[in-house]
Amino acid sequence: MKELIIIVRERLDYLIRIKETINVNLASAPKGTLQLRMMRGRIRYYFQKGKVRRYINSEEKVLLEQLAQKLYLEEAQAAIDNEISVLSKLDSHLSIRRVENVYDELRPELKKFAAPLFPSDAEFAARWLSEKYDKLEGYNGPVYSTTKGDMVRSKSEYIIAEMLYKYGIPYKYERPLYIQGKWIRPDFTILNVAERKELIWEHEGLMDDMEYRNRAIEKNRAYNYSGYFEGDNLIVTFETSTHTLDTDHVELIIRKVILKEGK
Repeated sequence: MKELIIIVRERLDYLIRIKETINVNLASAPKGTLQLRMMRGRIRYYFQKGKVRRYINSEEKVLLEQLAQKLYLEEAQAAIDNEISVLSKLDSHLSIRRVENVYDELRPELKKFAAPLFPSDAEFAARWLSEKYDKLEGYNGPVYSTTKGDMVRSKSEYIIAEMLYKYGIPYKYERPLYIQGKWIRPDFTILNVAERKELIWEHEGLMDDMEYRNRAIEKNRAYNYSGYFEGDNLIVTFETSTHTLDTDHVELIIRKVILKEGK
């Protein structure tokens, strides 16, 4: 439901921006309207202003273009107004009380006697985090200890882990995932609790290296063919020796992509 609301509101925002552009262009358009008449098998163009109508001759191409553009913009404006009206009504119907939230909204005096139909967000996250998986063994490189207790392999992964923890977003580090006929270990498997949805976050930190870069491209392709796409359930960040990942960038991704702030 939340994804549908986001789609509707993004479309509304887009239409409103386009309408503002149209209004600016129409404000500078010539007064009057363009009319077309068929005469002797040929289309003739007329300029109508008030009760006066006159023929537009071949030397008035600029006026003809301006009037044609004005007619198009007015038609587009009417279509936008209609779509905004429909989507606004849809948005009002979608922004309703979710059944998953009803139990959490009950008064404490009632909660203790009622059995919830769905697990709360906290219970759902706790169950997800309690699922065991085998940790990767045999790595002897540098590690960084996170607040959550994970041992990650790079400073950038440490930043991602710490920011996820700061925002209370459940994650699993290097949990195995079977795609395209083989097991891989995504850097982070993340739970969007509100949507009951998993996301993958891959950080490609050695993009200076050609062989590493090719593997990263192939891995991203494998994700796509397994149903993981950026903007939906896949986040990919990149890093080179001259362009490193920083806390502000990670925080921006978390707020806008995972938490969907401002939508």
